[in-house]
Amino acid sequence: MSVKKVFCLISALFLTEQAVFCFGGRAPQVAVGFINYYGNAPVEFAGFETVDGYVYTLQVEEGSKFTLKDIEAEQGNMLELTGQIDNSQKNGFQILKDGVFIVSDWKKL
Repeated sequence: MSVKKVFCLISALFLTEQAVFCFGGRAPQVAVGFINYYGNAPVEFAGFETVDGYVYTLQVEEGSKFTLKDIEAEQGNMLELTGQIDNSQKNGFQILKDGVFIVSDWKKL
């Protein structure tokens, strides 16, 4: 192969990788733990404490077939959440120390 063909091939692979990453190419993350409530009424909110000691505020992915109330109803049960962690909202109002876990799927263990 000529140097020109090799360069074009490497460039095409790099651009494909970047396109996949930009359009949601990150693998979903899985967290196992329990629902806890934080704050005082009337501004209490649900959070999720993992078995590893991480603490996240919960949000549900747009377009999901379930609501946050469905997940909150399982307080006291061990859950497995699948989704993405959003660290960009740290230190905001009703945001716990490890960020926001945006839930795309969940199940009771």
